[in-house]
Amino acid sequence: MLNAHMRTNQGVATRPVRAFFTGPSRSGKTSTALSFPNSLLVSAKDENGARVADNLPFHVSVVECGGFQAGKSSSGPALMDVVRWASAEARNGTLRRADGSPVGTIIIDSLSHFESMLMSELVGQGKMEQQTWGVLLEAWKAFRAALWALPVHVVLTCLDEVKQSKDGRIIGHTNALKGQIGALLPSECDIIAYTEQEADGVFMAYMCRRGMFTGGGRIPGMPNGAYQNFNFGAHIAPYLGA
Repeated sequence: MLNAHMRTNQGVATRPVRAFFTGPSRSGKTSTALSFPNSLLVSAKDENGARVADNLPFHVSVVECGGFQAGKSSSGPALMDVVRWASAEARNGTLRRADGSPVGTIIIDSLSHFESMLMSELVGQGKMEQQTWGVLLEAWKAFRAALWALPVHVVLTCLDEVKQSKDGRIIGHTNALKGQIGALLPSECDIIAYTEQEADGVFMAYMCRRGMFTGGGRIPGMPNGAYQNFNFGAHIAPYLGA
């Protein structure tokens, strides 16, 4: 009886990869994201008092944002302005990096700092109330809808939040985003990983359970697990037929 309603997605064009990397500061999130092809780094301006791109040991194309909501920034474009610009340029086939090459990946770095910007735009130095949390969620949903419409790979980075027991013991980590969006955005990604720098300097990406954090992926054939020096070319591209 239901056979008439059954279909296959064969023939539907596969979309680009979506990835979510969370971890402490200087754990390799941005460097891992920049291993994706033809990246455009969309950075929160003056995050932690520094210009992120200027601390990298190689050249990148970067757009530095001074805020989250369109029309709210007085020191550079807002994040929503950039995402909408990228969408319009992509539709016209003119989305390019500083060197003129086509953009293959948009990196949002970092969501946790952009959320702080959004909260500041909503309440200034005041306190978030129930109604304001609803406005924040709607702003995130508008961002998400515009972001997922982009015809390029999308990589999101986010600081982690340490979870402690009542007696102060560290029992795990999660991403630092507040409320529903902290669960919603990662769940829509094809790769979710926790990044960490080991004592010997090796950078790890955990696409698996790591304490309270549960990472993983859904790219066919790509195994979940702990990856050393995780990067697009070695660990993702082989499963995309790239």
